[in-house]
Amino acid sequence: MIIAKKYPLKVRIGRDYKQKFTVIDKTTGLGADLTGWSIKAQIRASSDKDSSLIADFAIDATGLPQGYFYLSLTDAVTNGITANYGHYDVMFTDPSSFDETYFYGPITFIPSPTLKV
Repeated sequence: MIIAKKYPLKVRIGRDYKQKFTVIDKTTGLGADLTGWSIKAQIRASSDKDSSLIADFAIDATGLPQGYFYLSLTDAVTNGITANYGHYDVMFTDPSSFDETYFYGPITFIPSPTLKV
């Protein structure tokens, strides 16, 4: 059994962003084996699916057999964000095509005084 978790994020505008997430199997306390699963993650203006799309996360899913993955945004993507706040979720689809959200929450976009050169 896997439990959904609300996890607030902070993203610096104009900077790269990368965050590791681990899906824990509640019965074993270990990383859940998510071999064969797919992941999609988006940021929207509100938690409503029809609200405007702010960005799609890039996903590194190579750690799914051990229960972890990374969400990331490039500096070019974050530099184009004009919102102060947003909402994200991470949708998992299992091999039988059943989908569920296991991570979700608000995002705060923070201006960054130091940018890449």
